[in-house]
Amino acid sequence: MKKILFLYLLLFSFFISANYSRQINDRSENSLARDTLWGLFGVNDTTRWYYDKESVEYDSSHNCTVWAKIEYKIAQYDEAEKKYVTHFLIHYQIFCSSGKIKYIEMIFYYTDGSNIVLKTTSQPVKVPDDSLFKELLNDLCK
Repeated sequence: MKKILFLYLLLFSFFISANYSRQINDRSENSLARDTLWGLFGVNDTTRWYYDKESVEYDSSHNCTVWAKIEYKIAQYDEAEKKYVTHFLIHYQIFCSSGKIKYIEMIFYYTDGSNIVLKTTSQPVKVPDDSLFKELLNDLCK
């Protein structure tokens, strides 16, 4: 239960944070490798947000699913697991017509080489206009 609470608090804080800079063209170390598969869509003081360009799949209603990767600049301590998270992947379902997003699955990667997979049963939520997810939604729902 603590793990799920931590996860939702973490994701909620990313969703509503006003500190995100939308530095879409910010390319740093390993940029060639990242640019070929992962598209940068957000940066803040502690994280970089990418989406997997090859994972985008559309259905007949023009909704899509996509994997995103959130990299911590400095590994973050996970109180529930008592170890440090380096990055995590989130599988999203994006509802283009309604502007909503839903979490399908999350995978947390730790400094000790282990990972944890969490399947979710979240409900779709409206993407706020001032969030970095709006950039992703606009890009994928053209």
